[in-house]
Amino acid sequence: MKRTYALLAACSIALLAFSASAVPLRRPGETTYPAPTLQFHTLDGKELGRKDFAGKLVLVDFWATWCGYCAKARPEIEAIAKRHASQPFTRVSISADSSEETLRRFLAAHPALSHQVWDGQGELRRLFGVRALPTFLLIDSTGQVVHLLNGWSEGSGAGLDRVIATELAKLAPGSRSSV
Repeated sequence: MKRTYALLAACSIALLAFSASAVPLRRPGETTYPAPTLQFHTLDGKELGRKDFAGKLVLVDFWATWCGYCAKARPEIEAIAKRHASQPFTRVSISADSSEETLRRFLAAHPALSHQVWDGQGELRRLFGVRALPTFLLIDSTGQVVHLLNGWSEGSGAGLDRVIATELAKLAPGSRSSV
């Protein structure tokens, strides 16, 4: 019995420590918060950083090939990326697959309209505070997370597209809220 309580106490402390170290997730009604530094190494060997994202709205998409909800989201996310391709918008897709080879095979069969990053060790998921797949973070041109979407359901794509359009309008020349 004492061992059970000790084990429960240890697990509780570990859970508290983990949650305290995570990036806070935005909840409806809360204000924006600073995104971690956008610095990525893509599967095709490119290094993406501050200069690549300057003046752009960035959709960071955490997913995995084995994730059913990610598969459901994929067609709508690809359509959104295509619809906004000519605007100051870019997408970075970060895969949680444990094998880079699995990811590469999947992408060979299903090309995507985004920069592809492999996060096999989970470093980026920890840095961005991702706790579920898929997770979508929308980061404005000032480096603030302005929208967070955890999971996927019917209507998620339309809602995300509306938020992207609203944020892109703020970047339009002559917009009062242009940064």
